[in-house]
Amino acid sequence: MKESPCDRTTSQCYLLPALDTIFVGRKYGRGGLGMKMLHDFCQSFMAEDALGINCPISAAVYQVCQKFLQTYPEEQK
Repeated sequence: MKESPCDRTTSQCYLLPALDTIFVGRKYGRGGLGMKMLHDFCQSFMAEDALGINCPISAAVYQVCQKFLQTYPEEQK
């Protein structure tokens, strides 16, 4: 889904694909599924200049995002 964040300083708005929810059941936690979902999300929108993640995010999702960006440094920008 495309979100429309706005810069409050300049009042400029833009559209970008945004990940809204990641859910991994307790039974499957710590199996790398969150990383696979983030990788799939990034691969699905390779033509986009930027991707977003809706806030607020849980501490667990934050940790997965941090690990993902360390594992795939090419996705950091």
